[in-house]
Amino acid sequence: MTKPLLITGCRGRDRPLTSFACAECPQPPVTCPDGARHGASPTLPDLRGRMALHKSFRRLRTALLATAGATILGLTAPLPAAQADEWPPLSFSAWDFQIAISSGADGPYKRIPVWPTTYAKTAAQDVNVKLDASAFAGIAEFAWPANCTAQGLVAQCHWDELGAGKQLLDFGLRVRALPNVGAGAKATVAISGTSANLGSFISASSTLTLASGVDISVVTPEEFRGVAPGSTLDVPVTILNSGNLAAKGLTLQVTGDTPDLMMLDRFSNCTYNPTGSPAGDDLAHCVFDEVVAPGEYELSAPLRFKVGADTVRANFSIDGRADAWSPGPGTPGTGPKLTLKAKGPTVPVKPTQGAPELDYMGNTEIGWVYTSLTSDYAAVPTSITGVVGQTGTAEFAAKNVGTGAATNGVNLRIEIPRGAVVGTLPSGCYAGSPDPVTTKVTVSCSPSPRRVPAGGTLSVVLPLRLDAIVKGSTATLTVEPDVVTDQIDANPADNTAPITLSIYANAGEARAAQAAAPRGRWHVPAGAVPRRGTPQ
Repeated sequence: MTKPLLITGCRGRDRPLTSFACAECPQPPVTCPDGARHGASPTLPDLRGRMALHKSFRRLRTALLATAGATILGLTAPLPAAQADEWPPLSFSAWDFQIAISSGADGPYKRIPVWPTTYAKTAAQDVNVKLDASAFAGIAEFAWPANCTAQGLVAQCHWDELGAGKQLLDFGLRVRALPNVGAGAKATVAISGTSANLGSFISASSTLTLASGVDISVVTPEEFRGVAPGSTLDVPVTILNSGNLAAKGLTLQVTGDTPDLMMLDRFSNCTYNPTGSPAGDDLAHCVFDEVVAPGEYELSAPLRFKVGADTVRANFSIDGRADAWSPGPGTPGTGPKLTLKAKGPTVPVKPTQGAPELDYMGNTEIGWVYTSLTSDYAAVPTSITGVVGQTGTAEFAAKNVGTGAATNGVNLRIEIPRGAVVGTLPSGCYAGSPDPVTTKVTVSCSPSPRRVPAGGTLSVVLPLRLDAIVKGSTATLTVEPDVVTDQIDANPADNTAPITLSIYANAGEARAAQAAAPRGRWHVPAGAVPRRGTPQ
């Protein structure tokens, strides 16, 4: 079972990566998503901001968009003692947003994102969720998920099991306004749930307000599992306009991680990798001139990606907008034209130039691709042997002992052994306060690059001064991956390794000790002169 993407938050606590966590933490190592949306949609055509938004989205396992009205439920509830270091074991993520006034009896439904989640270390059993939309009587009608039984506007939904650390990205709830209900009408869906073994969910609600406009959303499979490394992956794409107005044209931006997911086709109505594209992206910006009336559409061809030969997991994002915008110069495609085809009847509505989009909740879809390979950062034991008074650098490393490339971020917590003093820290590192018992200082670093092949290492070099004569002073190097799944960091036992420091009075003793410690990663600059130290 896949566990949720986690980021190492304040003082090493794991938490989901959202703008909530970023705002809460006043210091590193939290890395907040650039361009995270607060309130209105990004100004277009702000290419760099939009690309940064895509980049940060694809780093999120659960694609939690920080939009206006978003509520991440249950984040501050008290925890049982056994789960004091976790988020509440059962919670929902739900949003307030707009739905279109009716475009006719056969108008399309809008997808409503309601995500039940368990952050517990064990699977939730016999899960029952209640969706109470009775406040929508006379306002809207609902299409309930397949695992729900409804009586009127109240539905009971059931799962035999919700896996440990699992979030259901597409709950399957759909809604559309009833005819003759005007803009401004609104009501709230109440959401609650229980689990036989983990107790009750933190309840949630989603308020929906009727409005007039275009409402574009993108639908693709959210997970592809068991994909063969080096194979070709076909991704079907559905475009939905669940608004009451027609869009005059559409822009579609597709992004894949490189070299893990490379687009194989170069369609003639797409521009590829425009100036300013983020490094590590294969990006296509496609323009469609078709009228997108309320209804459901599919692309004339699937999007084809080449999966990397050593890929463990990767993701792509597809963003569809009624906004007309240009990314700037890039490489034009030379293949056939990519077009939209209606999948069924559409509502005959005249296109409206510049018609407003109701919200951007469903415009971006993120798909994750998992192969059979694994990645696992293991802490590398470190031995430092030197002469008292020396200044130099020590290397601390994590090795990818998996079978494929590691693409997740990692934090290295380096405990400085007694007898050494750390100097000016490199970028990406910060030092905590001395431990009140051991007096040791711990340095936390988030090294790059993000992609390390199997057998490769990720390392940090710190300046140290050897201040005192010690023999066998010990400390710990800890690897904290920002992603923990059954394929990534599946062996937590190798996340720690010893750091051993021995400081001698003279170079002869140090050389003899170094010969017996081949793992030494201590470097002294040429011409460095030791200063006198004090034995400890």
